[in-house]
Amino acid sequence: MSANKLDKLKLENFNVKWDCENILWVIIDCKDKSENTLDIEVLAEFDKILDFANDNAKELKGLGLLSAKKNFIMGADVNSFADLNEHNKINELINKAHLIFDKLDNLKIPTACGINGFCLGGGLETVLAFKYRVVLNNQETKYKSSIGFPEVKLGIYPGFGGTFRSISQLGPINALTMMLTGKNLKPSGAKASGIAHKLVDTKDKLRWTIRRKLLKLDGKIEKTKAGFFKSLPNNPLISLFVYNKFKSELKKKANPKHYPAPYKLLDIWKESLSDYAKMQKLEKANFAEMMTSKTARNLQRIFYISNAMKGLAKSASDKSIRNVHIIGAGTMGCDIAIHCAGKGYRVTIQDLSDDMLKKAKTNANKFFKKRLKKPELIKQAMTRFIIDKEGSGLSSADVVIEAIVENLEVKQKLFKEVEAKVAKDTILATNTSAIPLEKIAQSMADKTRLIGLHFFNPAHTLPLVEIIKSDFVNQEFLEIGAKFVKDMGKFPLIVKSSPGFLVNRVLAPYIMSALKLEDKGTYNKETIDKACREFGMPMGPIELADTVGLDIMLNVAKELKLKIPKGSKVEKLIQDGKLGRKTNSGYYDWKKGRPVETESVDKNIDLSEIAHTVLSPLWVEAKSCLDEKIVWDKDRQKSSDLIDGGIIFGTGFAPHLGGALNYMKSLNK
Repeated sequence: MSANKLDKLKLENFNVKWDCENILWVIIDCKDKSENTLDIEVLAEFDKILDFANDNAKELKGLGLLSAKKNFIMGADVNSFADLNEHNKINELINKAHLIFDKLDNLKIPTACGINGFCLGGGLETVLAFKYRVVLNNQETKYKSSIGFPEVKLGIYPGFGGTFRSISQLGPINALTMMLTGKNLKPSGAKASGIAHKLVDTKDKLRWTIRRKLLKLDGKIEKTKAGFFKSLPNNPLISLFVYNKFKSELKKKANPKHYPAPYKLLDIWKESLSDYAKMQKLEKANFAEMMTSKTARNLQRIFYISNAMKGLAKSASDKSIRNVHIIGAGTMGCDIAIHCAGKGYRVTIQDLSDDMLKKAKTNANKFFKKRLKKPELIKQAMTRFIIDKEGSGLSSADVVIEAIVENLEVKQKLFKEVEAKVAKDTILATNTSAIPLEKIAQSMADKTRLIGLHFFNPAHTLPLVEIIKSDFVNQEFLEIGAKFVKDMGKFPLIVKSSPGFLVNRVLAPYIMSALKLEDKGTYNKETIDKACREFGMPMGPIELADTVGLDIMLNVAKELKLKIPKGSKVEKLIQDGKLGRKTNSGYYDWKKGRPVETESVDKNIDLSEIAHTVLSPLWVEAKSCLDEKIVWDKDRQKSSDLIDGGIIFGTGFAPHLGGALNYMKSLNK
């Protein structure tokens, strides 16, 4: 084979080599990108490579695909498809993509691929068209592979043939679970599902394993299909039960009015079952409708916003965070410590109470057993979770996070003491939910080193952390804090130090409007909460008040100087020690962590009108935050987007609406 034939391909996103054993090695390395993504240009080049492979099939033993980057393929390039608003243009693109992946699937030579790091969306659709798949399974964090279909989170479903190929090869249960939940699989899960044929522990072994397989096949093509038992749900007698089960689970998490894509995907499977040609036809026919829906456009907007928030974490410092010291073993402090230890940080947790520390250790052990499963991993996580009543971890801490009672004087005293015990470059952070940092730092010798790291409850679940910027903060410390938040897998949002910051400032008036409505007896709590859930909120405002804690919620309201009617129900409940979920009694009685509903919802009431009445203070306050420049954005170009991102990731505000400010604009059109 002469190099001239390959040179004529003129590739910019792939490196192709025909080796002495007649294997065509294709290395994807997208030009001018940190990650491999599939756009129109990349797909066109891949198509040329496949034509070349078919033209030379008599001489080739097989084709192997690898990635030159730390991850395999992150999916389709959403940016390149963002401007496609017309059905005809989308259909044209989808049809071209299907022709390319069909060509790969029907290539005249054996094919194999080696998957390292993330393989998502279009990346997974690519590998499903290969006959043999090897996945890297190295336990070091930076080399862990993660494989999945995240399209449902963007308001669409797989559109490059992923529906019928995954169902035919993995079986309906495995494939639909991946596509309907958007959850990623670890290498072991990829092996169990049928995506991975073999796991290897080093990146070098990806190539050698592929090489051995292709040489062993010696031109013979193997087809991958789900076995008899995995394919059983395609049987018409069983499929209806499976369909109803999936649909029932979907309804618990997604309103079909707000999120049509997963329901459409389920219907496509039900209509096709094992007729994969029909399934492919339906996948293509319905994709444009999903892609151009308001839900998809809004969810894709959130995707862009999330990337912008990650961009806030570009630290100017090389300082790395390894040791985290947390003061306060209450609910928030414990959850933050658990999350940090689970992410690989060495955590020391301090509290005056032996009982609180003991409870924190018990909670950590329960959490890691549930999440990590394997005894060795649980032991490693618990080794990183260190009880430290005396505070000896302060001297070696890279960051100290205070999560104690919301009392200004107590916090001031604490930081004065802590400052004297830590290194000069240690980040000092408060988890205050409403108190301005300028007040907390008054007792400190160096006020510039204090930042806010405001987590939300539960800290190991909610993805947002507000990075609080005071008037005098050291910008480098602020950026290190943002990078720390990103590295622990959360979204950082830099906000101005002002009462309530962003999230609590918009949440408090929303919750108070609901409580006042309930106080007047206009509607019962069940009706108000259901109205807001129907709107798209993850839980109703009254249930949320109980979850946060009525005492904490009221303190935030007072800090924001919100008017609280004398003799209000919330004050009476607090006086009676009924603080919500943590005392098993508040507006609701709580059993096994769930609120007990005692009244029914009037079916004749317009729930949408109630939701708008209760929620309108939220988006009005969001607009005030925009006007007052509460969110820090050095370019002042993305403030509106960042506010919407903060409210979505911090409050759960209906994602399908694209954010509070975005929704407010739609009301004014």
